[in-house]
Amino acid sequence: MTVQLYTGAAMPLIGLGLWKSKSEEVEVAIKSALSVGYRHFDSAMVYGNEKEVGLALKSAMKEMKTSSVLLIRFQVQRKVVAIPKSVNPGRIAENFQVFDFTLDEQDFNTIKSSLPKWRVCVAAKKGPDNKPIVGEDGRPVPRDADHPFYAH
Repeated sequence: MTVQLYTGAAMPLIGLGLWKSKSEEVEVAIKSALSVGYRHFDSAMVYGNEKEVGLALKSAMKEMKTSSVLLIRFQVQRKVVAIPKSVNPGRIAENFQVFDFTLDEQDFNTIKSSLPKWRVCVAAKKGPDNKPIVGEDGRPVPRDADHPFYAH
């Protein structure tokens, strides 16, 4: 339940207060609150825990993402076009939620280490022009063999 502010923004009626919360308690409190539905966190510079609140929110946001969203973000940060297929409205919306977080170097290394032989493009055979093609519903789909993620 929310209340509408004069700006038109909606603010949740219940928030988690973080005044005088110890640094080591903030992350657990925020993750617990997010898991049960809290979306409003009371914080201020005078509380002295802004850094911990920010880190906890950043960490929790990544943890709340599905593996599909993390892999799409992985591709987006690598500047590789990602085209996830779905006809499910919920998944379509979820797949677009990749711009509110970033993967750090450790995240990148974790994903890369779990996909050591993974490639974006896969060639099945070569066409009449000797360019690689992949069959799609009985139709050949040409692929760019010079692309850095092409599987040779």
